[in-house]
Formats: sequence, structure tokens, C-alpha cells
Amino acid sequence: MKKVICITGTNAVGKTSVAKWIINQLGGISFVKEGVSYMDSSKSAILGDYTKNSKFLGVDSFGCTNVVRHLVKKALEHADTVFFEGEKCGTFGNNILLPLLEAEKSLFVLLYAPQNVINERLKQRTGTGIKTRGVMLSQKQKANSFLKYREIGIPAISFDTSKVTIDGVGGGILQRINNL
Repeated sequence: MKKVICITGTNAVGKTSVAKWIINQLGGISFVKEGVSYMDSSKSAILGDYTKNSKFLGVDSFGCTNVVRHLVKKALEHADTVFFEGEKCGTFGNNILLPLLEAEKSLFVLLYAPQNVINERLKQRTGTGIKTRGVMLSQKQKANSFLKYREIGIPAISFDTSKVTIDGVGGGILQRINNL
């Protein structure tokens, strides 16, 4: 059974850390082809080149979401489970919805954290913390999208990453995927 999983959230909530944790749990990257990283041993894939050490990974490395559906379709030719993650994935619309509908089962995952936690994480990462209200407004928009996906029948789960470890989030996602 084919499955597609979207992981989203604002800056500093742990999207890429969770993606890397999942990649590690599923045997690591075997190869990258046309913007997709494949984990051959688990018949899984994730959009983006996770062999690079880059500031932007996943869908955010493409700069837009309009390529997601095409890449998910390509990945599903070789993988049973396809993940995609990024801040840009937290919208409600065809660029995210249609890729989720490419498989028999899908899951929308929202990661979030309180403003003070995000601020501290950004201070550690960049030295400056939250510069604008945009980060918190983005978090509210992603929460609204989460509710809309759930309303139309897309399974959706969320994690407060200030309360749940990366192991807990990643493990929770993998457990939910197994129960789809």
C-alpha cells in the first residue's frame, strides 16, 4: 500500500531533525535521483537531497511547492512510502493536497512550539531569535491548514516539540504510518 506523508511547521520546530531521524531509522539514504532521496532497504523516499549539508533541505530547497506533486509521483514509482517536509508545506491548497492524494493513504503532520521556545532555538541557531511576528503568524496559518486537512478527511497529527523529543515525534510518526 502506497503512503505519502507531509511534515510541516515554522522555523525551529524540528522538521529537518525529525526527517533526518526518520531517514536514519529507515536505513539511511541509498541514493539520490532527480531531487529525491531514496532509502532502498525500507522502500521509502523523501523529497530533497539529504546527503547535502545545506541550510535548506526538503521542499524548502526547491523554493516552491509546485514541484511536489511531480516529485511524489516519481518517487512512488520506486518507493512505497514517500515523505516530504518543509515550512512551505504548511498551506492548504492543491500544491500540498494533490501530492497527499497520490497514494492510497496519507498523513499530514504539524510540528509546533511556543514562541519563547522558537525564539531560544533561533537564538542558538542564528544568534538573533525571532525578528518579526511573521514566525508566529506562520505557525497560526499552519495550524489552520492542519484543521482544514483534517476536516476533509486527511489523517492529521500534531506534536508540540517543546514537550516531545525528536525520538518521540519520529517514533510517533512511524507508528501512525504503520496504523494507516
